[in-house]
Amino acid sequence: MVMRFQVLGTHSRKNFYNADEDRSRYRTGNGIGYYWNIDYTTDRRGWFIEASGRSSNYRADAGFTRRTNTNTFFFFNRFSSASKPKATIIRANWRQFARYQVDWQGRTQSALIGSGFNLNLQGSLYIGGEAGVGLGKIYEDEFGARRNARQSGAFFGAPTRSATQPYFSFNLSKTVNKQLSFYSFVNSTFNSFDFDFGAGNRFPRASPAFQTYLNSPEYGEYIRLLLINPSDPNIIFPNPPALDPGKGWQFDATVGGDYKPINPLRIALEYTKSRLTRSDNNRTAYDTNIVTLRSTYQFTRFTFLRTRVDYDSLSSNVSGQILAGYNPNPGTAFYVGYNDNFNYNGFSPFTGQLEPRFERNSRTFFIRASYLFRKSF
Repeated sequence: MVMRFQVLGTHSRKNFYNADEDRSRYRTGNGIGYYWNIDYTTDRRGWFIEASGRSSNYRADAGFTRRTNTNTFFFFNRFSSASKPKATIIRANWRQFARYQVDWQGRTQSALIGSGFNLNLQGSLYIGGEAGVGLGKIYEDEFGARRNARQSGAFFGAPTRSATQPYFSFNLSKTVNKQLSFYSFVNSTFNSFDFDFGAGNRFPRASPAFQTYLNSPEYGEYIRLLLINPSDPNIIFPNPPALDPGKGWQFDATVGGDYKPINPLRIALEYTKSRLTRSDNNRTAYDTNIVTLRSTYQFTRFTFLRTRVDYDSLSSNVSGQILAGYNPNPGTAFYVGYNDNFNYNGFSPFTGQLEPRFERNSRTFFIRASYLFRKSF
């Protein structure tokens, strides 16, 4: 059994947003973050308990903080069969888990309970599945202003949204031989939240409130005047409605594989699909396809050449990288690389305008070197 814990504090002098005033004020903010877990693991049984949290004024600009003003409590339990190398099912695992999130004011943010299984089969075949049901709650003051007598709130309609969110997922992987392996993953979540941010020019906000706004006489008149004289400074842009988060069906899938034709060379190809369709008006909030191709050639133990190409259909963007490296020991390395980024029939990341052609966004050549000085005493 192993127990770990960490407690830390942050002291910041910067702008902090106040939802009651809908503005940021430069002030001192003192925050606290904590993490604790206890882990019990044996061959056929294991359980895990975890607690973590960060206060609303917690700031760690040098790292990554996904969410503040939150506390997360998680429990995981596992039962496993004994390993039987010659049986059809070499080993089976069954897990149960629960998670609860609450902010520092005592408001529920999310809850989840679920179960899953893993099967290791003959032929280096791995099969897994998971299903559960969650509860999601979001509050308008997490996104902007909190409504009161002086101001409107950040949400159009109710200030709080909640949803019961059942889900299931399935994954499979297989090592065919020393040269070839593949994997796949599918997930479906019902009543997942579309936060109504929009997903770039291809997928503007999909909420009923925003669609009503687009069909309003005020917006139609704005477009008409803009077409007549786009440089007229007196044309006033009509304010769009506040955010209108809604429930929808989220679908995610990944399939990929690794190929190693010769010992020094490894090639990996991966495709990812992600889509969210709102339930209230059946409009697509986002739909993206990402293709990634990676390869590495290891000339020697210390010298390699690595290439990578990514394509994102949401922005019609292609980015690539070539990197040559020499890493004789930890702390000592030399890298030479080239990055390229361009759109084809996509939208410029600088102006947001459609570019119906090949358009390069950036090109970068770089060299990086480091040397570790060692001294014995």
